[in-house]
Amino acid sequence: MKKSLFYIFIGVAALLLNGCQLWNMTSSQRQSQSVDYPDNHSGSMIEARPQITSVTDWNGVFAPLIKQLLLVPLPVASNTLLVSDIKNSTDQYIPYQKINAAIVGQLTVQGRYKLIDKTTVNLGKQALGLPSDDTLVSRSKMIALGRYLGSDFVLFSSLNQIDQSSDAQPKVNLELLSTKTGEIIWRITNDKSSDDPQS
Repeated sequence: MKKSLFYIFIGVAALLLNGCQLWNMTSSQRQSQSVDYPDNHSGSMIEARPQITSVTDWNGVFAPLIKQLLLVPLPVASNTLLVSDIKNSTDQYIPYQKINAAIVGQLTVQGRYKLIDKTTVNLGKQALGLPSDDTLVSRSKMIALGRYLGSDFVLFSSLNQIDQSSDAQPKVNLELLSTKTGEIIWRITNDKSSDDPQS
């Protein structure tokens, strides 16, 4: 009992003595101990991010690929299609919504597939615990989402390279996946250096 009181007394004394240092300081001493941050901006505003100088025509990138997709014979009579979010395999920012709109726009004009609308896709993602703006896109997630939504196929797209130093088109892949088996029914790329036997 005496030992525990002794330890409590020592602890309280240490706290009080440590706090006494702050009580004895004047306000000018406390201000002199504050940290001063250097003013790197010298009164000017912070600079905005650099603007992207080249504008990519995503419709032009995907039009020839979608044209090839429309030539693929379907293994089943139904044609419900889930257009997946694009998988970004680059280290650069890409406009996901513009790319998705370009793919969906091309497919809507052709009318061969019954597309699952974005609201239904977002509700399905929410039900499966996926964020609506999922940037970690994978084939397995999209196939699971397609099965949940009753889709026959998933159009999986990936962006592999963007060369902003030239006028070269971004290198993209499209894959038509079966939601029943998970197999890749068709694949194409616009990368001429790729040796893809299915394209």
